[in-house]
Amino acid sequence: MTWLTRHRNLIVDLSGLVQGSVLGRVLGRPVEAIDVAPYAALPVAPAEYLATRSSGTRRSARRSDRRLVEAGARHHRVPREGLATALADFRRLHEARPDRAPLLAELPRLARALDAGLAAGEARVDVLETGGRAQAVSLAFVVAGRLSLYQVARSLERADDGAGTVLLHRVVADAVADGCHEVDFLRGDEGYKDSLADDRRSIGRIRFARGALATGVLGARSLAATARRRVERSV
Repeated sequence: MTWLTRHRNLIVDLSGLVQGSVLGRVLGRPVEAIDVAPYAALPVAPAEYLATRSSGTRRSARRSDRRLVEAGARHHRVPREGLATALADFRRLHEARPDRAPLLAELPRLARALDAGLAAGEARVDVLETGGRAQAVSLAFVVAGRLSLYQVARSLERADDGAGTVLLHRVVADAVADGCHEVDFLRGDEGYKDSLADDRRSIGRIRFARGALATGVLGARSLAATARRRVERSV
């Protein structure tokens, strides 16, 4: 608070606050809910996680797993020295999807975070492959018994249908075996998470300005964001 009061013009924009964050009380500002983060408590036995999913999800996952394994698919966890190859496959799989361009632009920074995480035992990189060809790559972090699934890249080829889902279930099963108590699917309410998660947390944001100049800048940003959303809805 002392640092905040030293500045005549100041914009505070804190996004990604967890549900129940104390920052709202400390700053005396309301926390605006902007998104959700689906999650699920994990059982004590690896096989029990899939058993808790819907019958349709169980059938689909088992059918895809069996079909891909019969075709030669193999799942393995990537050691630190294999990170560069796994990320090259991750990039290749995502390049087929134009909406992944912003994510790929952050890949150098993500690579550094994963390398540090692997060194500390707090990151997981998994690959599902057939004959040396990656069909899906999962990036995740594990801290204090929580598996946080950051991103999965998957092949769009018809022969690889279900590869992403199969890899996700295997990663979660391994996390259960390692003693994790929760899987967090992180920010976003994408439809596929509904079949994997049981609950969701609110993701919040605190944003305010102090001073005439800062208030004007923040107001202009808000108007620009509103105009952009309107244009996107009309396209």
